Amino acid sequence: MTTPSDLVRGLRYRRFLGRRHLVRGRIPERPTVPYKIQPGCLAVILPAFFLLMLLGVLILVGIAVQLVFYVGASLAALLLVQPFSRWAMPALRGRELHANAFAGVPRIGMFAIGAVPTTALAYPLSHNLATLAGAAVIGGVGFAPLVNALDGKAFPKPKLPLGRRAVATSQTMEPSLETPGEFGLWIGEATGQLAALEHTAGLQRGSDVTLELRDAAKNIAIYGETGTGKTTRVINHLLIQALDFQCGGVIFNVRGDFHETAERAARITGKTIQHIGVDQLGLNLLEGLTPNTAAGFLEAAFKLLGQGQGDSAFWLSLAVARTQHALSVLVHLPNAYSLKGLYRYVFDTRFRTQALDVARDTLADLQVRAADGEREAALEARRLTTAMDYEETIAPGYSEKERSGVNRTIETALARFADPELEDAFCTQAPGNANLADVLDGTVFVVNVPRERFKAAASVVYLFVKERFFQAVNSRAQLPAGPRKSRPLLFLCDEYQQICSAGDAQFFDTSRALGVVAIVAAQSLEAYISAIDDEHAALALLANFTNVVAFRSTERTMDYIAGKIGDVEVWKETYNTGRSEKPTLLFPEIASVSEGHSASRQRERLLTAQTFRALAPDHAVALLTVDGVAFDDVLWVPQITTDDLA
Repeated sequence: MTTPSDLVRGLRYRRFLGRRHLVRGRIPERPTVPYKIQPGCLAVILPAFFLLMLLGVLILVGIAVQLVFYVGASLAALLLVQPFSRWAMPALRGRELHANAFAGVPRIGMFAIGAVPTTALAYPLSHNLATLAGAAVIGGVGFAPLVNALDGKAFPKPKLPLGRRAVATSQTMEPSLETPGEFGLWIGEATGQLAALEHTAGLQRGSDVTLELRDAAKNIAIYGETGTGKTTRVINHLLIQALDFQCGGVIFNVRGDFHETAERAARITGKTIQHIGVDQLGLNLLEGLTPNTAAGFLEAAFKLLGQGQGDSAFWLSLAVARTQHALSVLVHLPNAYSLKGLYRYVFDTRFRTQALDVARDTLADLQVRAADGEREAALEARRLTTAMDYEETIAPGYSEKERSGVNRTIETALARFADPELEDAFCTQAPGNANLADVLDGTVFVVNVPRERFKAAASVVYLFVKERFFQAVNSRAQLPAGPRKSRPLLFLCDEYQQICSAGDAQFFDTSRALGVVAIVAAQSLEAYISAIDDEHAALALLANFTNVVAFRSTERTMDYIAGKIGDVEVWKETYNTGRSEKPTLLFPEIASVSEGHSASRQRERLLTAQTFRALAPDHAVALLTVDGVAFDDVLWVPQITTDDLA
């Protein structure tokens, strides 16, 4: 058994931490607005209060005393209730008491805040002035020390709603780092930045984030312009973890420089991977496909290469029909059912004539077997009859323009498969060829077809391998319970826009139930729209990638990510000052001075393009779903290069 490297151990431990606890970040509290008593206001209220108190003492009439008490209490409450409310109300919601709520309140104000409630409580017990004065002194003098003593304290917190609780975790005991444990992918460590921006789905700083299989199978999309770290900061450590679980899958080396990374990642996890490509494992791209299915794959390939747009849509439909019927003939020829055989059939008249002669003999044999009651032979005879009628009756009737348009469409995708290297790798049936159904047994294939070298043929190969993988995965639904049905499967592709098609949405819509974890990356949203040539179809495909990790990208991509989070309510502080002089007979020197400092809630976009541009090199915005609950944050994502996998 291979001993895990320090890197693998480190990822296993991080994965454990992410399973242990995942907590919402703390939302910032309302900004502290210092309370200030204006001199002009105080000069009016305090003399009036003491005059009323003096009047009550002199008159010594019970009702006058009550009137004085209530008027004085009302004046004090109007003057001082705001700081008291700012101090007490957060405590009722389970938050700490903060003495800074009384910032700017003078000593006499603090005395009044304490004196008024204690006097009000004492009044129903005794109307004696001495008793009331004593209660006022005790409350007024003792209030400031009470505030300082309770600073930072909190009452027991009330039960929080589901969206604010920690997510239950599957692991609480210390892990064994010698084994990978249950499937999970550590994504990164939360920085708490979005919670600081008052995002209610933000994460607590320092939280490790791990996606269990049920969450990872909702797929992961990565965005970022060249050089931001899509591969070294996200894809590499996800690949290492997936291989650590001995899952099966397929890795598309679209860029041409990822095969060495994949090989080293497999080596440090004790995994053996197989390479498909020129001078490597071969794969007849049509082997095992019916003519109808193969024609559907070719249609997707034609569209991927830019055919079927505008006026060429007509030629595309004719080309698909031509390839379907041609393949229905070629399937009966030995060693001819391949993309090279299809190319020769369309463009080599002599080969096509020979193929039709063989097909006639095959048809005669099928008809004899059908007459003997063989149902399958009867069905195949009908299919072959339809194909030969098309080839001998309809196809020859095409006009020169139609024939030229059809041939040009087919040639775009198939011309390079006449190359001996591509023929040997992808058009030949051999016992040692790769079988994509082996992914169900834990085999991982890396597909290596350099685009710079093989151009359009590389796109066709990647698309066919992708579709063959989809086909193998879909077969799991009919399998009995066991490892072949339950083993996690990996679909990994950097520069996914190079091989994606609108039809992929149908597969990824159901792949979660089949245990597939898809990890794809592209530079921008526009790359997908351009590849599929349909914005709605591109967005429908990307909707199947619930988990998103985004670095700096194009303006539209960053707006797309920001739109997924939406707006938040934030505290906004405003300030204003003013002064007016209105002398009166009683107070000729009084000037009214006003200062305003308020805080209010306003809605604004949580993320902006500036947020992405200000990200540190080792930070990325992540929108994740954990156990059905949304968790978003800026994550710390460490760099793992190919050299680190030595």
